[in-house]
Amino acid sequence: KLNPELDKITEEALYEVLDYIKEKDLNVLFVDSPQQRSKVEAGRTETIYSILEERGIDYLSYYTKDNKSGITIDFDYKKDFYGEGHVNFYGAEKFTAEMAKYLDENYDLPDRREDENAKKYWDGVYDKIKDEVKEYEEKKNKK
Repeated sequence: KLNPELDKITEEALYEVLDYIKEKDLNVLFVDSPQQRSKVEAGRTETIYSILEERGIDYLSYYTKDNKSGITIDFDYKKDFYGEGHVNFYGAEKFTAEMAKYLDENYDLPDRREDENAKKYWDGVYDKIKDEVKEYEEKKNKK
């Protein structure tokens, strides 16, 4: 049975965060990152979406297909996920690309690629990850 009720601790924490956002007049975007969910978890997620909508808070979900709050991603659940339903490198690549597109189309965010603070943490990281994935694939294919 689909149970959309939140447990009390989760509900209280959510309302505390929303009150803080309002008090500080913050601009936020809640992002529901990809994972495989049970029907109960999906029902609770829909409850959270409803609360966010009531409060006028933006959210992004890859589950929803309407252009206001969702992005559609063509996940291959056998290739793009691992463990208990979290995305692996391949799923993360797909999600990141779609999220970047969504942010670019809906927000006027500054380009920080040349920001020295950002560069010292991110320069070369993507290439390193790609190399590690390539090594993993080569080892896996040799088996």
